[in-house]
Amino acid sequence: MRTPLRSSTQPARLRHRAASPLVTGAVAAAVMVATAGLASPALAAGSSASSQRATAAERSGPHRNVIVVLKNQHAEAPAKPSTLGVRRERVRADQAPVQRQVTTAGGALGPSYTTLNGFAASVPSGDLAALRADPAVTAVVPDLPLVRPKANPDSTTPAPGTSPAPTPAGACPTNPAKPKLEPQALEVTHTNSDDPAAPTARKLGATGAGVKVAFIADGLDVNNPDFIRADGSHVITDYKDFSGDGTAAPTSGAEAFGDASSIAAQGRVAYDLSTYVNPAAQTLPTGCTIRIEGVAPGAEMVALKVFGGETAPTSGFLAAVEYAVSTDHVNVINESFGGNPYPDNGTDPISVFDENAVAAGVTVVASSGDAGIGGTTGSPASSPGVIEVGASTTFRLYSQIGYSGFPLSNGTYANDQSSGLSSSGITQGGFTPGPFIPGRYTTSGVPRDPRTLDLLAPGDLNWAVCSADPIYIDCTNTRGAPSAFIDFGGTSESAPLTAGAAALVIQEYRGSHGGASPSPDQVRRFLDSSADDLGLPAQEQGAGRLNTYRAVQLARAGGAPPRRMPEGCCSARPGSPVTQRPAPR
Repeated sequence: MRTPLRSSTQPARLRHRAASPLVTGAVAAAVMVATAGLASPALAAGSSASSQRATAAERSGPHRNVIVVLKNQHAEAPAKPSTLGVRRERVRADQAPVQRQVTTAGGALGPSYTTLNGFAASVPSGDLAALRADPAVTAVVPDLPLVRPKANPDSTTPAPGTSPAPTPAGACPTNPAKPKLEPQALEVTHTNSDDPAAPTARKLGATGAGVKVAFIADGLDVNNPDFIRADGSHVITDYKDFSGDGTAAPTSGAEAFGDASSIAAQGRVAYDLSTYVNPAAQTLPTGCTIRIEGVAPGAEMVALKVFGGETAPTSGFLAAVEYAVSTDHVNVINESFGGNPYPDNGTDPISVFDENAVAAGVTVVASSGDAGIGGTTGSPASSPGVIEVGASTTFRLYSQIGYSGFPLSNGTYANDQSSGLSSSGITQGGFTPGPFIPGRYTTSGVPRDPRTLDLLAPGDLNWAVCSADPIYIDCTNTRGAPSAFIDFGGTSESAPLTAGAAALVIQEYRGSHGGASPSPDQVRRFLDSSADDLGLPAQEQGAGRLNTYRAVQLARAGGAPPRRMPEGCCSARPGSPVTQRPAPR
């Protein structure tokens, strides 16, 4: 049950889901900053200098970890390579006097950002009012902790007296020497297929080659065999730690492996499902082999680790996005995390950061959340420039491991439903006043109208690669033993699948446009316009379920297409985020 009025200090969820009985929510918490007063005049007015001046006793009191957001976000100098130098100069000039104010008051400085004109700091609590009152500052918000993702434990232990289920039809390949292509998401989204007659993006030559995709999660093994190409080169070309623990420290791994696998796993290794399932619950023959491939195996990946121990600060997430945009110059960022701040007017630092990243030409994809369909879509997926992705169903994995009562069914299933875990609904419009108006106007000056998710992609459930090393705590099978592959899902899977699709679109657009890259809005339109309408209400499915085959065709054809939305779904004006209204049931 979702609390209608969520406070700014409540935790948000990382949207990873592993198979477990009667569990349909996200499996990790990450606190999102709800900053209802980001540009609130009340923070800057009505206080005298004497009331804002901290006493010596207050300065010696507790310090608060905060993120300081400056008013001028310099929309005239986005953080794209051509203007990044100018932007750095301008934001440093803006930040310097405010940072001096912090250090003079006895505070300590944390990371400074360029994509977002702001910085992290530890400030004496008695000086917060004066800092908020600085005319250059639009907000001082808590640097709240993000909680490490925790995978749900698998359990397919049968009830006493029951017999293991027989091997379901289609669970295994007819020839173990020819492993079945997984995840099933590839087939459903027309990305790749074992059927030689099926029309797929892969048959059009789309692999995401030349496109750089970043994902933000916990740790993983960059030397996993399915993250190495046939020529010996690594798919993950940069692995940066923002947790402070280093890249070799123990980690959950489930989110990072799931993201990386969904985006660009190579499909070069055979995995035997019979080693994964609980033999007391499901019977699979030895040689029930699969191979796991990502949507864009030709893409280059950047792994950004923010979780080491149980928590990580929001400032660490911001530093990861900053690194992706201004150091690695990635084309796509996947964000499988978020929360439900109230009010959700797009003013939290990650949302503003993402809008600035989009203004810099980076396509940002975010999961809608795992809180169900009852009006639960949240930040940063609710940001206007972000591609918001919910989860659809692919049930072959259920049949393969005997999950969630499948052995009691008639042995058949129907894909392409909106998953019961997938967050949906209509977002709140922005209304915050101010010269630069985060939440109401993005850095490009576009009004922030209410919206719903863009589209669905499979997220309930599919396979992902892992490394069978105890250092990766959640790389385990249904018996709790280390495993080289895992079940993975939730909107945490839907988002990286769509990030991979964005890489396909960018590659194909470049190939037919002299090397020029599409804008993030064009990428969004290609994906939305080509989606398969599932006949569901727009607030549950957006434009429909991802179809990479048609998206690649559109990208090759040229310009930004009009959005093809289900009837009653949406209206849009050129250059604006789509405005969505519910379709009749």
